[in-house]
Amino acid sequence: METGKWSVERGAHGIGGSGTLVALFLCACFLLPKASLALEVTVCQLQSHPSHFAGRMITIRGEFHDYPPEHESLSTGGCELFLDIKTPDPRYIRVPFKLEQDQQFEKWSSLIAPPPHAFVSTNRVMATYYGRFDYFPNKKKWEPGVSIRRLVIRRVSDVQLIGTGPPA
Repeated sequence: METGKWSVERGAHGIGGSGTLVALFLCACFLLPKASLALEVTVCQLQSHPSHFAGRMITIRGEFHDYPPEHESLSTGGCELFLDIKTPDPRYIRVPFKLEQDQQFEKWSSLIAPPPHAFVSTNRVMATYYGRFDYFPNKKKWEPGVSIRRLVIRRVSDVQLIGTGPPA
């Protein structure tokens, strides 16, 4: 075997033994989302610097707004951010976590659901969201300024109905 050239033999034995276990452990630590690693952000921060939080686990509190057709936003502190709020779906959105469908999530789901024969909910719902923020800046010349912002939620907490009707 020549020195300085990579081979399957050399590559296969390069890490070996306990080194492989250490490498797997380190990868697992960095890939698994943890609540302690989530950044607490405000709607204003996310609106101003979306690329800074792209691909990161975040915790954000805001009032949910539903606008037809298929537009959602969070607002608080005088800022409003239009974004898609999605739940993990392995067919379309791959994330290393599952949605926690607890009582708080069920409460949130029922409050944001539109009433029969309506397109959007009239409820004003404040909640804390924990999930991964995705940001895809638009690089198309024919649609300047349009980018995709998405929050893939893992958990919803502190859900409160704060009113009905359009946002104040």
